[in-house]
Amino acid sequence: MKKVEFYKEEIEPNSIWINNEYLVQLNLTGSCPLNCSFCYIKSNYNNIFLELRDIKKLWNNLRKCHRKLRLHYYVNITGGDVFLHPQWKKIAKFLKNEDSIKTVDPLLNRFWKEEHKELIYILKNKINYVQFNPTVVTEEDIETVRNIGKKVILKIPLIKKNKKKKL
Repeated sequence: MKKVEFYKEEIEPNSIWINNEYLVQLNLTGSCPLNCSFCYIKSNYNNIFLELRDIKKLWNNLRKCHRKLRLHYYVNITGGDVFLHPQWKKIAKFLKNEDSIKTVDPLLNRFWKEEHKELIYILKNKINYVQFNPTVVTEEDIETVRNIGKKVILKIPLIKKNKKKKL
């Protein structure tokens, strides 16, 4: 059996290289108060939610790979709008406590309510950055993230409103 390596620096001739870090994107819901021209979710998925029990089932399998192959996961949570998911706090707490997850980076429109800022504090130790929709984000949203020492990324679409289908 061939030796399996996890880092490029360890590669020996005729070995198999496996990346030990994987990105998992969780689209929590298709529901969103906006109708952005660049959004790929759109209203076809309104009122459809990725259930916490399904995330836990997924992680039962991913955890096996974590243990057996030393794999780690980077998670993006997004939607629609994350805050329209009825269990967003419970999902954030689950992701916070999962050892196989190295980072959880939220992709958000903005903090619509004061309670939404809890997401940042729940995930604080796992966040690298928070990505916002530049058409609705506020300075206060950006400052909330900066105040906990994390980076902010603005998601700027590189398409013209009526050119999306051609691209």
